[in-house]
This record gives sequence, C-alpha cells and structure tokens, in this order.
Amino acid sequence: MAWPAGIPVDQRIVSNLVTTLQGIVAGGVFKTTVRMVKVAGKDVPKLDSFPAILIQQPRVTYDDRTAGILRGDMFVMMQAVVRSDGDAIPSLLSDLIADVRVALLADYTRGGDAQDTSMQSSEPYALVDGYPLFGADIQVSILFRHLYADPATAT
Repeated sequence: MAWPAGIPVDQRIVSNLVTTLQGIVAGGVFKTTVRMVKVAGKDVPKLDSFPAILIQQPRVTYDDRTAGILRGDMFVMMQAVVRSDGDAIPSLLSDLIADVRVALLADYTRGGDAQDTSMQSSEPYALVDGYPLFGADIQVSILFRHLYADPATAT
C-alpha cells in the first residue's frame, strides 16, 4: 500500500497553531502583540523578541475503535514568555494568557482539521530569579479525527 499524499492532519494542526498565535496583535480583541512564535525541535530555539510563545512537540493519544477512523487527542504544552521590569509583569502575563485563549477559541476547528480545541490550564512562574523574564505554561487539548488509512484526510 502506498503512503497517502499530503500533510498529515496533526502536522497541519501544529502549523495552524503557529499561524493563529502569530496573529495576536494589539488592538481589537487583543491587548498584546506576540513578537515570536517557535515550535521546539531537537534544539531549543532562541527567544530574542518578547512576548514570545514556544510550542512543544505535542503528545497524541489515539482511539481506533471506530471502523476506518482514527481519533486523536493532542496535548500541546506552550510556554508564553514576557519581559518587563517593574510591577507590570502580572498584568502583561495575564493579558497574554487571555489573548492566547481568545485566539485559540476563535477557530476551535483549527481550519477544519479538528473537532475541538480547549485551553486546559495556565501556570505562571518566574523564569530565573533576578531577571525580567516571566512565563506561563499553557496546556491545550485538541481533538481530531482522520481516516485510518490516510492520516492527511480529516473526518
């Protein structure tokens, strides 16, 4: 059997996340402008513009009990990072977390490739004591389905 052509659904979903988060620009419904969105690979990307969002490689669990269809539950961990001196940090970080939620839920189908997207949690923290970098782990769950024999065809 030949491997089906096309980009697999799970890869398209990650690409959609990048595009969605890059679209966070202050004004309208957003309070912040995201300056950088990166997907972690084998090397940790350098974050040199803030606010920044680092998307970790997703973990996916599968359920193949439906004939011909594979259901996936993708868990994506993201780190949102802000840089600021002074008392503005809690506000900057909470605004960024809220903007990420609004952006993700604007199209919960991830361009038609997912059945649902939900932000499960966010946990703020200081990255390194004494430095003006603060972050939040944001966990997102995305449900999707594709044909069992063709991972590039969403159902």
